[in-house]
Amino acid sequence: MSFGPTELSVNITGLEPDHEYTFTISARNGLGEGPVTEHTEKTLPLGPNPPSSVRLQSRNTYSLTFSWDDATCEGLDGCSSITGYSYKLVQASDINGRGKLGIVSDTTVTIDDLLPCTDYDFYVAATSDEGFTGPYSEAVLAQTAMIESTVSLLSVVVTDVGQTHLSFSWTESKCSERNGDIVRYSYELSGTNNVTRGETSDSSVTINNLTPYVMYSFRIAAVNSAGQGPFTEAIVSQTEEDVPPAPTGLHASNTDTKAITIQWLEPDPPHGVIIRYHIQYWMTSESMSTAMSAMNNGPTFTLSGLQPNDEYAFRVQAETSAGRGDWSTTVTAVAKEGLPSLPVELRISPAENSITLMWNTPINPNGIINEYTIDYQALRKGFDPGFISTDKYTTKNSTHCCRWNPSA
Repeated sequence: MSFGPTELSVNITGLEPDHEYTFTISARNGLGEGPVTEHTEKTLPLGPNPPSSVRLQSRNTYSLTFSWDDATCEGLDGCSSITGYSYKLVQASDINGRGKLGIVSDTTVTIDDLLPCTDYDFYVAATSDEGFTGPYSEAVLAQTAMIESTVSLLSVVVTDVGQTHLSFSWTESKCSERNGDIVRYSYELSGTNNVTRGETSDSSVTINNLTPYVMYSFRIAAVNSAGQGPFTEAIVSQTEEDVPPAPTGLHASNTDTKAITIQWLEPDPPHGVIIRYHIQYWMTSESMSTAMSAMNNGPTFTLSGLQPNDEYAFRVQAETSAGRGDWSTTVTAVAKEGLPSLPVELRISPAENSITLMWNTPINPNGIINEYTIDYQALRKGFDPGFISTDKYTTKNSTHCCRWNPSA
């Protein structure tokens, strides 16, 4: 056999087990072949046959027990008896074939410190009294038992945010850390005053019918056939702003003769940041189409420049960055009455036995005039220079005139 100048090794196959062979090696250059090196080496004898009926005996969460029938040296030269067994256990997903190795003298072995719910390949080979180990048996696939999932869900993220919904997705940890096949997920979404719970078999979920502009916390746990594992750390997200509900509790908090002050409660929940309030008001004696508008930043408003006893209707609307919400219910309020000013344009018409007084309504009635009061007293008599009267009289009238009869 000849080889190139850079080939410094060779594997000679097709030899017989337990045979002695002589090898010679020489180098050749341009002048010819050099001296020969001779070496004698013996091939190894065949090891024992592989054990038969290799089987899984028992399993639990962290260990596997295997057993097999005795191996034999039948038909093998250089193999007198079996003294032990070599085994290896390799995680089925390990493409590098790394695993646990060991030697036992019996036909059974328990291998500990394994991962839960994980597939393993088991191999076993027999060793002869001469110290030779035969080929491994065919692989036996076995799986450790499950426990409650302790899977760590990685990269739980918010994928979509709306005014009334939130969407989340997640990825699982690697298979060897799941402690079993995941059959579903349990989740919790906690808001201000409530908790939404549910289950899904997908790796994402959208939760609807939420309240706008509320901070929610979301967490999820994996479930396998043995039960539910721990929840992840919560991830926090806030729904988007929406138009606000109508303000509540609208009422007149203060009135005087020239102003009415109203107050109300902020919408709860507000569905966002209230940036302003819109107020509409109109006199109840007129239609709402005549309503005037105003704006205010806080939950109070004063309408001034009124006349006493004026009655106004009010309603309020809140606004966020998403727009205006609904109007509140309408309330009415009346400016307080004040004392009327003097009746004007007093006119007097005397007769022999009476005096008629007439006048016009006060310029500032400051309310509804219910009646007029007239006080009168005789001061003197034309035929009696010494007349002194201490009597005074009062009469009330709801009209703009009054007749006084001195003889009455």
